[in-house]
Order: sequence, then C-alpha cells, then structure tokens
Amino acid sequence: MKRSMICVSLVLALMGCKDGSNSPSNPKVLVKAENEQKAATSTQIGYGSVGAANNWPQLEQPSAMVSNNLLAKNYYIVLDGSGSMDRTSCGNGNSRIDVAKDALTQFVSSLSDDTQIGLYVFDEHGSNERAALDSGAAHKHKVIDFISKVQPNHGTPLGSSISQALRSLNDQAAMQLSYGDYNLVIVTDGVAGDTPLMNSMVDKIIVETPINIHTIGFCIDDDHALNRKGYVNYQSAQNAEQLLTGLGTVTAEAESFDVDTEFKE
Repeated sequence: MKRSMICVSLVLALMGCKDGSNSPSNPKVLVKAENEQKAATSTQIGYGSVGAANNWPQLEQPSAMVSNNLLAKNYYIVLDGSGSMDRTSCGNGNSRIDVAKDALTQFVSSLSDDTQIGLYVFDEHGSNERAALDSGAAHKHKVIDFISKVQPNHGTPLGSSISQALRSLNDQAAMQLSYGDYNLVIVTDGVAGDTPLMNSMVDKIIVETPINIHTIGFCIDDDHALNRKGYVNYQSAQNAEQLLTGLGTVTAEAESFDVDTEFKE
C-alpha cells in the first residue's frame, strides 16, 4: 500500500512539473516573452531603434570594428556617368551630367557632417566605388570633388553598382551593430545594361534588408525597372528643377535643401 502511494505521489509530482512549464517563473517562458516583446517593440517604433531585435545583417561573429556612432544615417549614392549623360536634353542647354553634378553637390552639402556618405560611379574612368562610407566635413568635400570629376562614357551597369552598394551598406550595418538608417540613392538616365542582376539585387534588398531605395530617373519617364511602387521612392525628373526636387525627397534630414533658383527654367 505504501509503495502504491509513493508511486501515485511521484506521478502527481511529475505532472506538476509538466504543468509548471508554462509558469511565468520558468526560464524558457521568460526568454520567449522577452523575444516577443522585442519583436513587438521593433514593429512599433521601426528599424534602427532596437538593433538587437533585427536580423540584418546576418553576422557570424561581431564586427572587429564598432562605429562610434551606432545611430548614424547612411547615404550611398550611385551616379550614372554613362555616355547618354553627356546629352543636353532635359538640361536646359547643359549636359545631363552637369545638371546631376550640381544637384548632387547641393544634396551632399545639405547633409550633416555626422552623416555617412558613400559614392559609386560608372563613367569614363570605370565602374567602381569612388568614396567609401564615411562622415565628416572633409569627407563631404572629398565626395563632392569625386562627383565633379565624373566624365560620361560607356554603358549602364546598374546591377553591379547596386550589388556593391549593398555590400558597403551591409558592412557598415555590421559596424553599427544593426542600428542606424540606411539609404541607397540612385541617379540614372537610362535602362540598365545588366537588368537581370539589377532586379535580383533590388529583390534582395527589399526582402532581406531595411535599406531604403531612392531612385531619380533623369530624363526618362516612370516606366523604369527601378520604379517599384511601395518599395522604391522613385522620382521622375524631366529638368534640373525636378531633379533637385526629387533629391529633396530622399531625406527629411536635409531640411535646408531647397531648389536653387538658378536651375529654374
């Protein structure tokens, strides 16, 4: 009889342990609740405010270099310097590239010195990153200098350009521990010469990252592969004023950015 009572007691004790798995004091329950709270917080206040709750970038191990400004805003510019940018249509007598240079110079100048700015160009000098993401007044002058030296020629490798932009922004996100704000700014006047790659890179950015894509289609209409409504901030510009206005939509940070009257027709 005693042995039977002991067995019953053990069974009841085990059942009690099982029922206790949902107890608020159970460590697993606490971890689950914490993760759910992080996810809810992330949804409520947006990406960049709770980096630990986000899964981009995918890091195998923490970055060896950690930024001293985890909340920095990042703007990576891709400038089309293809041969067609030498044309004067939509430039009010000036070449498209000269109009784009002036507009981007004003845009970069309007950003605060603690903003991270990167520049990728394809032109006469090749297709490559001219300025890695960095901040500071001296760096802004460096970016502006590189913009001024663009010489139109060759094709429009937007796909490979966006691929490099993604790598650079991904690396920067690792250094900022996933915090911060990330923007890809593209100024182009034509169709990509590597459209399949461009589409796959844009898909990857939209699905896997919080990067905001801003595209200014200069002297082309809304019928462009980068015009993804709901996913890409696409602005069509048919003249210098519209180009400046389009760049003005890229960031609310550039409060001083305005349309310069010298570009008005």
